[in-house]
Amino acid sequence: MNYLRLILSTAAAALLSSSIYAGEVVKFTSLDPTHPYNVTGELFLPPKAAGPVPAMVVIHGSGGKDERTEYFSDELPKHGIAAFVVDYKTGIFRTPSDRPPNDTFIAATYAALKLLESRPEIVADKIGVIGFSLGGQQTMSATLPTFKKLWLGDDAPKFRLHVAFYPGCKFYARKLNANTQIRAPIQVFWGTSDAYGDGEFCPKLKEQLLNISSGELNFVPFDGAHHGFDGSKIGHFTDPAAIKSDGYIQGNSTFRNQARQQALEFIEKHMK
Repeated sequence: MNYLRLILSTAAAALLSSSIYAGEVVKFTSLDPTHPYNVTGELFLPPKAAGPVPAMVVIHGSGGKDERTEYFSDELPKHGIAAFVVDYKTGIFRTPSDRPPNDTFIAATYAALKLLESRPEIVADKIGVIGFSLGGQQTMSATLPTFKKLWLGDDAPKFRLHVAFYPGCKFYARKLNANTQIRAPIQVFWGTSDAYGDGEFCPKLKEQLLNISSGELNFVPFDGAHHGFDGSKIGHFTDPAAIKSDGYIQGNSTFRNQARQQALEFIEKHMK
């Protein structure tokens, strides 16, 4: 009988614990009428918040939501910050080979910002974005005034900060020119052995941004790290965006823990 009570009490505690961070599923549509993606986001609010809180849009990689997005959906609320984990994959693409061009998602990313701004639980001028791989590219693209002007207008609020994990620096660099002005803080994590060329192009991107950005630039390299270093998966796969289309991911617990801690510190610093 005592053993049965222990099982029941343990199960009840687990249910209670999980319900604290249960997310509210919110459906929304991209702002781009030519690519009107119907997507969802899951909003995780800090428990027992006394009023409106800051928020981060969390964007997955081509594999979809996984342990990386789950970590931040669980951890950010513990730091008093809501997490809005979007799903750009379900019903849109299955693999990197049939994945739409990255820029077709940017209007959905701004739709997520606009949605959060309308929520009474969220501080409208304290919304950031964090992403991994494909999501990292979204995070970086959302720094560009041209995209914000196109989908929200010049006077609309922007993302407060941007945190990108292995974002494919060469793809973002192509969108910059001498007239680009970036003011928001940017943090980038990349591995020197990344299959998408970040080891070569992220240092170059940092130098390029130093001439056009007035916000804090925090570029963090991990020597020998591969794409997806903050996950647990390992293996090759076909991706047209990778060098010779040979995508490769390999997790590393040491790099993962360091990057996550630094990301949380950066987010908290700029949400004050």
